[in-house]
Amino acid sequence: MSENQIIKSAKSSKIRSRKSTLVGSSYHYSGPLPHPSLLNQYDLSTRKTIAGFLTLSMIIAGVILLMIGKDIAGYASIFGPAFFQAGNYIYHKRQENEVKDNNEKKSLKTN
Repeated sequence: MSENQIIKSAKSSKIRSRKSTLVGSSYHYSGPLPHPSLLNQYDLSTRKTIAGFLTLSMIIAGVILLMIGKDIAGYASIFGPAFFQAGNYIYHKRQENEVKDNNEKKSLKTN
């Protein structure tokens, strides 16, 4: 193959080039505990896991209580955690909306 044939072949073939960009960040923190932002994320994750485990445990206990004839305690054990989780979710959503509304009001005042 001659040089001209190679060039023509390269031009005629549809070679696509792909560009990629790597974006990253790092930080260094010195101390006996992890960085406060990392610690907050860990705490939130741990709390959610524990809450889910306790809710599931209470529901299983409620089913067992129903099976042995303890109807009131069984239903309370099943629906109590569900109502608690629903109330907790609604409370936190309202808090988030209030913070969002306050931030919007502050940004409107500054403009």
